[in-house]
Amino acid sequence: FDIERRGDTWEKIGFVKGEGNSSSPVSYTFVDKNVSGLQNLHYRLKQIDNDGTYEYSPIASVTLKEIVLPSEFSLHSNYPNPFNPATTIAYEIAVENMTTLAIYDMQGKLVETLINEQQSPGHYKATFDGGDLASGVYFCKLTSGNNHQFIKMLLVK
Repeated sequence: FDIERRGDTWEKIGFVKGEGNSSSPVSYTFVDKNVSGLQNLHYRLKQIDNDGTYEYSPIASVTLKEIVLPSEFSLHSNYPNPFNPATTIAYEIAVENMTTLAIYDMQGKLVETLINEQQSPGHYKATFDGGDLASGVYFCKLTSGNNHQFIKMLLVK
């Protein structure tokens, strides 16, 4: 299959080798990595048979949205707060770094680590379920690189 994208004219941007004739379903993928500055994209496949004849697929259209990356490190208040038993914690990372999102009790004891991984700049959400915990105040700590922020959360049963 030739993969074609339309700009002013149709242009071949890739090729995916077919599996030939088959009675079993076959899945194919292709990633267009060269879409910088483009918003409305139109694609089609050119299926080329062994004898050289070809046929075009219907056109597939895609509209890309602009992704706005955060400019600063930020931990938002959980929602809902107070919560029972689950709450959502939203945060932003401005620079790729090792990121940890952890929950602590009033004595500073680690209750649960929700996130502990390398993360790229972006907007994130995590869910904390306190169903197995006692009612009370808990703290959420976000760490990414040298940045740290805390929020206070109230679990009410």
